[in-house]
Amino acid sequence: KRLENLAAMPFELDDNEEEKMAEIESIYTDLQKKHNKVRKLLAKKNQKVSVVSRLIDDVPTRSELIQYERRFVELYEQIATKLEENRRHVTTYNTLKKVYELIQKEESLLQSVNDSFVNAMKSQRGKEDFFVSIHWNC
Repeated sequence: KRLENLAAMPFELDDNEEEKMAEIESIYTDLQKKHNKVRKLLAKKNQKVSVVSRLIDDVPTRSELIQYERRFVELYEQIATKLEENRRHVTTYNTLKKVYELIQKEESLLQSVNDSFVNAMKSQRGKEDFFVSIHWNC
């Protein structure tokens, strides 16, 4: 009720009080402008701090670098193992290929001996030439 009574009372200011109120309002407005200006400056500083903080975070720490190094060593070892395995497979392939080629040559030689044998056994002269050529090649 007291607030209602106060609000209902006529409020009159004399000239001196009006000047003081105007001065107070002026000071309040100036302070509010300064406050807004400082807030804007603070916001800009915070943005700069945020940018610098992100730049700092982008640089790996010593522990991260050690982890990277360990992982690179692991990958290098895996690659070296895989390379050695591939070399063994290539060597095995090359060896088997040489064996295959030698077997083909042997098969070809045996086939030619068989063909010569069949033709040579048809006559006496052919038998003699066949045995001489075999003895000569051995």
